Amino acid sequence: MGRGTGSVGPFFRAVLPWLVAGCYQSGEPPTVYTRVEVQATSRLKVDLLVMVDNSGSMAQEQAVLAAQFAELLPALLEPLDGDGDTRPDAPPVEDLHVGVISSDMGTMGHVISTCTNPDVGDDGCLRHMPSTTVGGCDDGYPPFLARDPANAETYSSADLANDFACIATLGTRGCGFEQQLEAMRRAVLDNQAPGRCNEGFLRDDSVVVLLFVTDEDDCSVDPAHPEMFATDSVDLGHFGVRCFSHPELQRTPEWFRDEFLRLRPDDPGSVVMVQIVGVPPEAAVCETATAAGIRDCLALPEMQPYVDPAAPSRLAYSCSSDLGFAFPPERLVRLARLWVEAGGGARLGSICREDWSATFAGLRQDIASRLRPECLDTTLELPALTPTPEVEPSCAVDCRLVALLPGDVPCPVDPGCPASACPPASLDDLLWDALTPCGDSATGGATCEPLLRDLGRATDEPGTPRACLVRQDPGSWDSATARCVGADPLRGWRYVPPEWDERPGGPCSQLLLPDGFLDALPPGSGLRLYCRT
Repeated sequence: MGRGTGSVGPFFRAVLPWLVAGCYQSGEPPTVYTRVEVQATSRLKVDLLVMVDNSGSMAQEQAVLAAQFAELLPALLEPLDGDGDTRPDAPPVEDLHVGVISSDMGTMGHVISTCTNPDVGDDGCLRHMPSTTVGGCDDGYPPFLARDPANAETYSSADLANDFACIATLGTRGCGFEQQLEAMRRAVLDNQAPGRCNEGFLRDDSVVVLLFVTDEDDCSVDPAHPEMFATDSVDLGHFGVRCFSHPELQRTPEWFRDEFLRLRPDDPGSVVMVQIVGVPPEAAVCETATAAGIRDCLALPEMQPYVDPAAPSRLAYSCSSDLGFAFPPERLVRLARLWVEAGGGARLGSICREDWSATFAGLRQDIASRLRPECLDTTLELPALTPTPEVEPSCAVDCRLVALLPGDVPCPVDPGCPASACPPASLDDLLWDALTPCGDSATGGATCEPLLRDLGRATDEPGTPRACLVRQDPGSWDSATARCVGADPLRGWRYVPPEWDERPGGPCSQLLLPDGFLDALPPGSGLRLYCRT
């Protein structure tokens, strides 16, 4: 019942500009239908920000990222029907933003050979200039890539993947002091402000994915300690181990957790942190999305950073492969653990794997589980949730759903209960509880109920649209599951209360509609929900 393929979500975006609940103004019927505030929010948008390490050791990893991303996109945008039930196995991402930032945040003005902009580096701004090493790139790109219903037919997932490769192949001339967490924080918080470089990238009603791709640990320096970068601070040690040796000069993972919580203070579950970092690839606990697995990964010997005795100017490697080597990402993974414990989503993968498909498959699941159809912000009263002793709980919501069609458009015909079987009726009849049932003469006068019943003109509405009563298909109470269940596909609209929504991201009230219902109504139509007090 929670699929949402026939929910009001596509209805809002493609056909109907509004859904309201109201009280009827034509006289005072004995049964009072009052106005309830019914707002609706959807989550079929994804804002995916990729932090790409552009230091000197990342050339091969950037190539792998581009290749794996090309496999991720069609699975998000055009999910397949793998189980043979004629429906996609996951809801498609209908509105996608993709952005890229680098790990280069400069060196607070200190001149260091690998840091071309010592002041702020790339400053967490979206990188959008094309790479000179990738074929088929445009001369320039907007700050972020976007695919939505307006351009979906002309902007394929393959085109998007190629554009991503063009802007995500940053090269290897970035600053060797990687500040991955500060770059991501600046990108999604400070730089989202009006007039800043990333304005418009994040939406309030999206699933947010923060993807880190790096072979080193974070070294986000506290602005109060620019001495971390001073070349004459010999007492701080070699640059290669300075970040490890002086955590007191850096902002803590706990501080970054609190900062990222500002993104969605009431809904951290809608933010997923994915880290393709230097966790050991042979350790199953490090290919994880759970707090327990992340804690176990952090406890592994390979994850304990220490200065390599054979090379005192660097740390010992945590993993290596034909792609290269990586260092223990202790700070990054600690943030992932803190994020899960705070209610957010996190997933780890090893950058030392030459194939990241398992991590990206997990990311697809993380995103799909957080997508949802249009959700009602108002909870309707479902009698099944407050059953009367010795009386079977009712699954019918005491509301009437009416479709309002513009102009002279008639209510769509229901072959199972044609218009000829229904006596003339009006919206007044509905709200006075005076509707005469429809009788199908072909069955000897047996009653029937069409999917949409003509109620004539709604004279209290602007333009006097045609009113069509939408059949309710509430289902029946199932004592084994303590829920209302019904036939699939739906035969009418159905209400699903938030108590039955177990998906990540919080409970959601849903108004489900039959498959094909949306396509049968013309543009400019609307829905009105009348609920009895």
